[in-house]
Amino acid sequence: MRKKNIAEILVASLPKYTKYELPSGALRLLASYQEAQSAVELPMLNLGLMDDEAKVLNLYDQLAQFIADNKLFTDKKIALLKGEMRVAFEGLEEFKDKQKVIDELLGVTNGSNQGLQALNSIGLGTSNQRLKSGNTMTNGVTLINESVTGLYSTRTTYN
Repeated sequence: MRKKNIAEILVASLPKYTKYELPSGALRLLASYQEAQSAVELPMLNLGLMDDEAKVLNLYDQLAQFIADNKLFTDKKIALLKGEMRVAFEGLEEFKDKQKVIDELLGVTNGSNQGLQALNSIGLGTSNQRLKSGNTMTNGVTLINESVTGLYSTRTTYN
């Protein structure tokens, strides 16, 4: 008889959109057995200030740092995002192209990593198409049960 793995047990008994933290520190929401969603919360950004070059570069840097801090890309892709891709972003001549890159970075912070043509054009390459809950829920996962008001939370780690 085959033993059930922790992913099958947790997914079968948890309500949809339960928040959990991976051993790597990344936060996810359980959408279904097949799919997880990013559970990070983007800090307030003033998008109305995209009127000069320095402010647009600063916004790119803030989004790249947020993606790195919340482990939304692999370490290799984060190095690209902060290095070669930033240089390529700086070299874009059309404001419309820069805006597309910023829009896609905002989408990544919201958990979307599909159809990233603007990011691919400045050097991202391929990325995982979906966050798979079946692949990520392993021993070491910490479930986060938050109160309705959000004032406190209880963490339970499964080893």
